[in-house]
Amino acid sequence: MTLRTLFCFLPFLVCLCWTACFIFNFRQDNKAKQMLAVFLATCTVLYLCHGLYFTTGYSHLRDCIWSFCSLAVYPFYYCYIRLLSTRKLSRKLAFLVILPGAVIAVIKFFQPSTIVDNVQKIVMLIQVLLVLVLGTRSLDNLNRQLSEFYSDTEKRDATPIKNLLIVFVITSVASAIANVLGRQIFGDSNVLLYSISLTFSVLLFCVSYIGFHRDFTMEQFTKDLGKEEQPEQALSEEEGRLLGQKLFTLIEEEEFFLNSNITLNDVAKRIGTCRTYVSNYINKNKGVSFSDYINELRIEHAKKLLSASRNEKMIIIAEMSGYANEQSFFRNFRKFTDMTPSEWIAKNHN
Repeated sequence: MTLRTLFCFLPFLVCLCWTACFIFNFRQDNKAKQMLAVFLATCTVLYLCHGLYFTTGYSHLRDCIWSFCSLAVYPFYYCYIRLLSTRKLSRKLAFLVILPGAVIAVIKFFQPSTIVDNVQKIVMLIQVLLVLVLGTRSLDNLNRQLSEFYSDTEKRDATPIKNLLIVFVITSVASAIANVLGRQIFGDSNVLLYSISLTFSVLLFCVSYIGFHRDFTMEQFTKDLGKEEQPEQALSEEEGRLLGQKLFTLIEEEEFFLNSNITLNDVAKRIGTCRTYVSNYINKNKGVSFSDYINELRIEHAKKLLSASRNEKMIIIAEMSGYANEQSFFRNFRKFTDMTPSEWIAKNHN
């Protein structure tokens, strides 16, 4: 196998291996991972067609298959994002996902022309833009919901979702540019072919790796939320004041924030009210999400511990401040202070 052949099939091999990983680790209760497997399987066929194009030449049937896959991968990726942020995927959306690729592939099979090729490129650019905008909106909404319910969002949304979004944006831009330029331009330039192939391989690996290791699902979120009847009316001024007093007593005076992995339900249950009232009160009177409210108190507590004992191990400080791991502690400490704990100590104790 020549170096050129290896690079021609490198994205195909990456997608094939990860598709196999998802199949062998199939989970019935994780719809998002199932959709990611569909996305990767489609990418596998897509990049197989790419590899064959650059090694064996043009094939009309294979080009039609490539057209369908190229117009299905990003909608499939959007379906994956939707399943990260919602529990269900409508049949109507699933039908609309495959419709553009199917229509253009059929037209190209019976009436191939430059016009059809140009339409395909335009449709793909529109898809990339829509998936980027709608996907970002879905993920932002998910992040907001999780930060309003969990005190610790680590391994639920923060790092995995942000990484997925960044990889998605980069992949979208690279894919759009490559599609506009056209596959034929890579035939005379090994350096360009190798660069694009390696870029797509790395990005697809990142998408697969992050998705494979993300175990938190919307099903789990829904289970944690439980059922709650929506309150019929807003709290009166006096009721709001009493709620605020109970919240302050529980969270700050009794230092309930030092318990790890607390949720909005835990707080609402302790003060005898519904989580909607608690969430609305924190948003309105504190101006932050539930997660930020709890973690800001934790970091202030951590500062006191660091001031009193600068030689204490960070994992001990983290646990005493309500964190289950150092990663979450360091992330939140930097978020609220713009410094690492070590930098904060150096600045405040010189």
